[in-house]
Amino acid sequence: MSANRGQATGGFDHRPARPLRYFQDKDGYGWLCDKDVDPTRDLREQGCWRCDEMAFPDGGR
Repeated sequence: MSANRGQATGGFDHRPARPLRYFQDKDGYGWLCDKDVDPTRDLREQGCWRCDEMAFPDGGR
């Protein structure tokens, strides 16, 4: 049995998140995208998230 099994994971083994990449657009905004997006196309249209529009938790380390 995996050490990661338990209530916090819903009883399933932990699986890592899908591969992501960080991009910066021509206006200086940071974007978090799936690894295989085309940085020359509209990032929001491809499902990317603009970092200044997201709430990132502070701490946790």
